[in-house]
Amino acid sequence: MEQQGKRSWLARFGQSLVRRRLIVSAVYLLLAAAVILPAQSLLRDSLMFEQQQLINERLALYERTIYGELQRYRTIPYLVAQSELVQDLLRYRTAVLQANRYLEEAVRDSEADVIYIMDANGTTLASSNWRAPDSFIGGNFSFRAYFRDAKAGREGGQFAVGTTSRVPGYYISRPIELGGVVAGVAVVKISLTGIERSWQTHDESVLVADHAGLVVMASRDNWRYRWLPGTGAGVVPPALEIPGAHVDEPPELPLTISSRRGYEIAEIDGERFLSGRNRIEPLEWELTYLLPMAPINQRLDTSLLIMIAAAVMLYLLIALLHERRETLRSRREAADAAELRAVNTQLQTEIEERRRAEQELRAAEAELVQATKMAALGQISASVAHEINQPLAAMRTNLASARLLITRGSQEELADVMQQVDSLVHRMSVMTRELKTFARKSDERAEPFDLRDSVSNALLLLRGELAGADVQVDTALPETPLEALGEQVRLEQVTVNLIRNAIDAMESAEERVLRIRVQEEGAHAVLTVEDSGSGISGDPRQLFEPFFTTKGSGSGMGLGLAIAERIVTAMGGSINAQNLPSGGARFTVTLPRRTS
Repeated sequence: MEQQGKRSWLARFGQSLVRRRLIVSAVYLLLAAAVILPAQSLLRDSLMFEQQQLINERLALYERTIYGELQRYRTIPYLVAQSELVQDLLRYRTAVLQANRYLEEAVRDSEADVIYIMDANGTTLASSNWRAPDSFIGGNFSFRAYFRDAKAGREGGQFAVGTTSRVPGYYISRPIELGGVVAGVAVVKISLTGIERSWQTHDESVLVADHAGLVVMASRDNWRYRWLPGTGAGVVPPALEIPGAHVDEPPELPLTISSRRGYEIAEIDGERFLSGRNRIEPLEWELTYLLPMAPINQRLDTSLLIMIAAAVMLYLLIALLHERRETLRSRREAADAAELRAVNTQLQTEIEERRRAEQELRAAEAELVQATKMAALGQISASVAHEINQPLAAMRTNLASARLLITRGSQEELADVMQQVDSLVHRMSVMTRELKTFARKSDERAEPFDLRDSVSNALLLLRGELAGADVQVDTALPETPLEALGEQVRLEQVTVNLIRNAIDAMESAEERVLRIRVQEEGAHAVLTVEDSGSGISGDPRQLFEPFFTTKGSGSGMGLGLAIAERIVTAMGGSINAQNLPSGGARFTVTLPRRTS
């Protein structure tokens, strides 16, 4: 029975483990899909945007190339029409040979394809290709739109396939006027095959359609001379017309364009492209640039495979680490029981040691506070000694006066002098008493005390330093006692530290003003110390970190404000620092107030 129960427990545990692993695998699969699919979509958008930028650049480039190529030849018919040789040819039908040679030389100079002259009926009288077997001389091209435009007195332009040469080109025409009448037409034919060859050389996919929708230029031969979908299918365009010959109607280009997430996707003969279109406005032509989608899809497929492979490898690594962790955990659990008892014993020992260390730390901290106080006392003593020297000198003068008055027997004046001596003695007594009080160790008992007394005593101790530093003191103390809970001696140490820091901060200031405010805010008594110095550089909170100081080397250890914060916090209060908008710094000490 026991063996059966054990086997049953093992079977349930195995089933639970398998079920848990299946759940973890399913969750991991969902997380991987949640990461991979958005990443793939983001990568697709990035690639599409990058390729669309490339398309826009190419469209702008090729638009300038085509239009610039045609613009380069616009003046040629005009210049030819102004030639006296050409005008004499139209007037007298003479000097044909000279006209042919003139046009032949003009072609060499301009790099045009053909330049020729027609009369008012459209018959070619002279041509630059007069030596060629397919010369235009004698041909009549009155059916061409560029001839009709020039005959009407305006510049003409037309793309067409030559009826004689069967070579396509763009024709630019100008009227030749004699006596105010159009007597002939000058025409230049420009070949655009060079641009198409450059597209083919660089493996570009480009097509250009004229205003009627006929593809007149293309980087692929099987796209040229086809209608764009929805334009003139079933009609012979003027660009392909040849009088007296049968010309088949151009077929429609199998082009479909769809929009996907703001991008145009074109498909031709089953091949998909990312497309962009620009209009060459002066010619009313439409330029289309096609970027194959196959490389984009290949990059996306590769990135997807990489991400899936990375996810699988990460899953296997996690599974391996999990299996190893389970093995190590089972081993550790066997040893943890024995170690736990030893750890408990050691922990008790460490707790006792920590208690002793904390007690020693508190004692050391109290000693550090007292040492800091004594260091401040040493610095204050020089100014206090200077303050005592003044009443001592006055007392010597008054005593000399008293002797003289005793000799003279002037009792009333002697009483006044002795009253002055008594006042000076009282002043020195107050100062020495405050020094003794400041030097005394704190008994760490929280008692109510008048916050005004702490400020007055601190100012009394530092009166010499304030006068020596030429600091103007502006105090605002309440008229009635404001009692806070804490230790007056320790708060005086904090106040002395804040005032001495303010004196140091105003060392290079032109105007040195120390403002001290004591006020009541609800259940708290607030002491504010402001200076007109240069302010706090950096984060004000760092000032209360031990050994952090903004003073020069040798001018401080960076413990004063850290100890001040400890003192104030121990009394249940808080201290903070901030820069003033007008310049300088403000330190605010908040203490609990005695309310009853």
